Amino acid sequence: MEDFTADLVFSENTGQKQLRVSHLEGVLDSARLRINEAVLQQRQDSLRFTMPEQNLGRLEAWLLQQAIIPQAVRDEIALLALQGSVRNIQVDWPVLADATQEGAVDLAAVGLPAFSPLDFAAIADLDRVGFNGYEGAPAMQGVDGRLELAYQNDELNGRIDLASDDLGLFFRKNLTKVGVLIMPAEPPSSI
Repeated sequence: MEDFTADLVFSENTGQKQLRVSHLEGVLDSARLRINEAVLQQRQDSLRFTMPEQNLGRLEAWLLQQAIIPQAVRDEIALLALQGSVRNIQVDWPVLADATQEGAVDLAAVGLPAFSPLDFAAIADLDRVGFNGYEGAPAMQGVDGRLELAYQNDELNGRIDLASDDLGLFFRKNLTKVGVLIMPAEPPSSI
């Protein structure tokens, strides 16, 4: 980590603790990280992370340069070619009673309880999100709507409630099923 600066505010109100990070900026593994605002808040039985917005292209570029992420995972991330933004991000993790549990992240140093990053529920608003096709799923462009995800017991579940005016789905081959034509994987060069 190099040249990191941030405004940190820790507060406690009626037993509920909150860590607010704003204007975070610095370099990690030669990649600049910038976060305007994020909040980690202890709730009665969970931790909640909120962030107003994240540009997916910038996040992907930063993730691809992080040595802590295995190269095989970075290669998979690169295939997606993420674009667009995610807004009103909210992630909830159940609080762990035992900070020594395998995979636990212990936040006692900042006065917050431990949690497992691989046990979460998340919601966010998608704004003009796009990505390449992956593992049989089509490439998509212009995805607007509400994303809901949950990862619990080694199982990922989720849904997107679409609110797109010009959603594009691009499959690898022309397919005809019940009289419906599905577009090829390459988006048109001009619209």
